[in-house]
Amino acid sequence: NVATYTITGQNVGNDIANGVTVASVGLTGVLVYDVLPADPSTGDPLALSGAPAGAPAGGVTLYLPSGSSTAGSPETWAWSSTAAAGDIAVAYLTSGGLAIGQNYNFTYDVVVPTGMPAGIINNDGRVAFVDNNAGTPDPTIVVTNNTQINVNVTADVLVGPSGAPDAGTPPLYNDDVQAVANAYANQTVNFINTVRNDGNAADEINITLDAATTFPPGYGIQFFRSDGVTPLADT
Repeated sequence: NVATYTITGQNVGNDIANGVTVASVGLTGVLVYDVLPADPSTGDPLALSGAPAGAPAGGVTLYLPSGSSTAGSPETWAWSSTAAAGDIAVAYLTSGGLAIGQNYNFTYDVVVPTGMPAGIINNDGRVAFVDNNAGTPDPTIVVTNNTQINVNVTADVLVGPSGAPDAGTPPLYNDDVQAVANAYANQTVNFINTVRNDGNAADEINITLDAATTFPPGYGIQFFRSDGVTPLADT
C-alpha cells in the first residue's frame, strides 16, 4: 500500500521569499521538506515509492541518508541528491527564491508495509526560507498542518500443523493434511495445531469444528490447550 503526501503553499508576503543555501549540494532555494514518518513496530522511516515531484520547475529533489543528524537548521543537514534505502527525510529545493504570489508544491509517496500496526500515522512538512526581516531569525521555518493517515486493521489468521500454521498453499493455506497411520478402539488420537495471527492488530480467535466434518457415530471431539490436558474453553 502507498500513501501520498502533498505540500502546497504560496508566497503571500509583500517581498520575495529568498532561499537558503544547502551546503551539502551547493544550491540555494526555498527548502520544502519532510522528516518521513516511521513504522511504530520497527522505528524505521517509511520507504519512498517512485520519484517525488516538485514545483516550480527547475528545482531538485533531495534526500537525507539513514543515520544523518536532524539537529540544527535543515539547510545544514547532510542532504544528498541521490535516493538510497533508509532515507529519513525528503525535500524539494526550488531554484532560487519565490516571487510574490508564487505557488510551490511537493508530492511524494511512501510505502505502508504489510503488517504495520493499525492506528494513526501523524506527519507534517516544513518550509525553510529567508524572509528579509532583520528582526526575525533566519531561516524562517513554516510548519504545515498535521496530516493523519489511518492504517486500517487487517485480519489474517493461519492454522496448521504444530509449528507450521502456514503449511498449506497460499493464499488460503487450507489444504494441509495431518494423518495418523493407525488408531485402535478406545484409543485417543491427538492432532496438534498452531494458530498464528498474521494481522496487524490483536484479534480474538474462535476455534471450532468445521460443520462439514464427518466422523463415525460415537466419536468424540474435544479441543485442549497446548498442554494437551486443559480444555480449550471460550474466553
